[in-house]
Amino acid sequence: MQELQEKAGGIRLGMFFALVMVGVIQLLNMMISRIIIMRPVLKVKEQMKEISLGNLSAEFSLEPNTSEIGMLVASIHETKQELKKYIKDIDYILAQMADGNMNLTVGDDYRGEFLPIQNAMRQILDSLNRALAQINLTAERVSTESERMAADAQTLSNGNVQQASAVQQLSSSIHEISKQVEQTSK
Repeated sequence: MQELQEKAGGIRLGMFFALVMVGVIQLLNMMISRIIIMRPVLKVKEQMKEISLGNLSAEFSLEPNTSEIGMLVASIHETKQELKKYIKDIDYILAQMADGNMNLTVGDDYRGEFLPIQNAMRQILDSLNRALAQINLTAERVSTESERMAADAQTLSNGNVQQASAVQQLSSSIHEISKQVEQTSK
């Protein structure tokens, strides 16, 4: 009986140590899981928050690999590159338009939800080009009419000069006749 009680005590002690070992292993497993899985997941979460705030230049130290998290990291890097490409293209086109360069083409490499932006930029560019063409046509018409009016004004001015000269000659002649009449009457 005492021998059985000692064996039972040994078994209890063994079970206690086994339970402690399982607890320690479980604790180590949790810590390793947290380090291997949770830290990258938290970094991915922080990076996605930066992207949602429009900060595409935020440092993202994780590198892609063949794990699920590594594939997610690769997708984030690709997303950031695509967004930067769209922003750079839009910035370039709008800056050129602001500088008056309307001889532009909007690329065909926009995808998904960015297609409406591509279409809108094309429409804006086409509308501005049509408006500028209409302004140029109107300016040419105004210039032609201005030249015609200037020629007419020059002709009128020449006529006025001739009339003034004729009036001056007439006045001179009248003055001369007036002197002759006065001499004749004397």
